[in-house]
Amino acid sequence: MLAFSGCGGKDDPALPTSRNFKLTVSATGLSATDYDGATIAVAGSLLSSTESTLWKVNGQVRNNEKGISFTKAELLAGGTFVLESIRPLAVIDVTVSCTNFNEPFNLKIKTEVDGQVKENIDQAVTNSFEKHWQY
Repeated sequence: MLAFSGCGGKDDPALPTSRNFKLTVSATGLSATDYDGATIAVAGSLLSSTESTLWKVNGQVRNNEKGISFTKAELLAGGTFVLESIRPLAVIDVTVSCTNFNEPFNLKIKTEVDGQVKENIDQAVTNSFEKHWQY
């Protein structure tokens, strides 16, 4: 007995659309002596490449990093961080986790996908603040 099987192109699922991503973040009012905590983590992946250099931070390419995180120490150093994908990504995952046990601090986050603002948050963190987005 001989059998043949196959599938047509119409049956193949569509691949996710790749897109450019930008995150702008700043924190004010964090104190080194408080037990405040803040972590912002971003990860991305391409459709079919093993390329591991995906991001630049404040214009500087971050080699061999598929994920970038900003810690309390980095946020304490001050300023605004701008994270951008250096090539279109198929999957983008953003996690923000903050805790506060003392004086409130302020967190500003803006996410953009293909130049369109998706989130624009100006949040006073008085206890805890958690957000998770996938694009």
